[in-house]
Amino acid sequence: MTIGGQEQGLDFVHNVDFTGKIIGSYPFAGKFIKAADPLVLEDLKARGFAAESGTVRHTYPFCWRCNSPWSIMQTELVHPDYGGESELINGNKEINWYGACQEDVSGTG
Repeated sequence: MTIGGQEQGLDFVHNVDFTGKIIGSYPFAGKFIKAADPLVLEDLKARGFAAESGTVRHTYPFCWRCNSPWSIMQTELVHPDYGGESELINGNKEINWYGACQEDVSGTG
C-alpha cells in the first residue's frame, strides 16, 4: 500500500506522536497539536509558506470520556492472524465495558 506522496518517492514522515504531541526539531516540538496550531501557522508565515490563513468552523471529534480532541492519524498496522475471532469475542465478554456505545462488544448481537 502506498500512502500519499510515497507514489512520488516521498518519505512517509510522522511529525506527531501517539499522544498528540509534535515531535522533531521544530520550535513547537513537545506541544500538543492544538496548542501548537498558532505556532505552526506563525512559522509557516515567517518562512513564506502560508499563502492565506483564517478560521473555519466545523465539527470536531472529542472523546466522550475525557472531552479531549481526537487526532486521527494514518498508520501502517499489521494484524496478526488469530486463527478465528471467537477467542477475541470471548475475551471481550470478560472486559467490564462502560458507555452506551460499548453496550454490545461481545459480537453476539
